[in-house]
Amino acid sequence: MKTEFDPTFIASSQCANGSCVEVAFVDGEVAVRDSKDLTLAPFRFTHAEWHSFVLGVKAGEFDLPTSADLALAGVASDND
Repeated sequence: MKTEFDPTFIASSQCANGSCVEVAFVDGEVAVRDSKDLTLAPFRFTHAEWHSFVLGVKAGEFDLPTSADLALAGVASDND
């Protein structure tokens, strides 16, 4: 039975083991959840917030720093 907030979530086609982030578009918002723990409420974002996040991902704003980046910042990397 569907509840008040029981949308259809989709996972990336790259999700191979079921431990993924899932996204649903519902009621003018974007809901994001962790498929490992469906008891937790999903995070909910406006379309504008989601769009800004996706643009940031595509621009590399959330990429992990390389060891060269860390060296320039004077931070030791785990590989040292």
